[in-house]
Amino acid sequence: DRNNALWFSTYLHGHLCRLDLETRKVEDFGQITEFGSFKFVKDRLGNMLISTRSGTVFHINVDNFKITDLGVLARETEKNPNWRGHRILAHHAAMPDGRILLGLHWSDRLYAFDPETLKFERFGDFRPASFIQSAPWMMQKGLAFDSKGILWQATLCPINVEVGFMAHLFRWDIMGVKEPEYVGLLGTPDRVT
Repeated sequence: DRNNALWFSTYLHGHLCRLDLETRKVEDFGQITEFGSFKFVKDRLGNMLISTRSGTVFHINVDNFKITDLGVLARETEKNPNWRGHRILAHHAAMPDGRILLGLHWSDRLYAFDPETLKFERFGDFRPASFIQSAPWMMQKGLAFDSKGILWQATLCPINVEVGFMAHLFRWDIMGVKEPEYVGLLGTPDRVT
């Protein structure tokens, strides 16, 4: 962080810790997750978010070490059967308006976080309606905005052992409030991954 420290969580016990790189001392803030949070997300103000596997999101103020429970993200039940146990923050991208777009591993929705208000906005399903009708469950695998403010998103779709994994690419003018588009499979001509 901007105060010359590293933040980390322990996998088995879910503790939040801070390592001061100058004094080399570790401060343990106690258990905040069931076990094994996936990642930290740094906002444009230099503070961080971390989540539990069941979806509770915490905001960490890196200056005063205040940890704020922001509630459960992806609270609404989803059809994806993996949703309940894997609502951890997985991927993020800086939005053109200064918010952070957040994806959860097994959620079909995206969320925007405003670091000034500490509030979330839920966006709809990132998949086009025509695609949803035949699509199997997908894991979100990456988010990025291009220079025109268009969101590009990759997903991983485990089919079965014979078929393997399929990676899909979507684009969405989320800032222009347009519908998401399916671009196609990711891979090379001889091997779609």
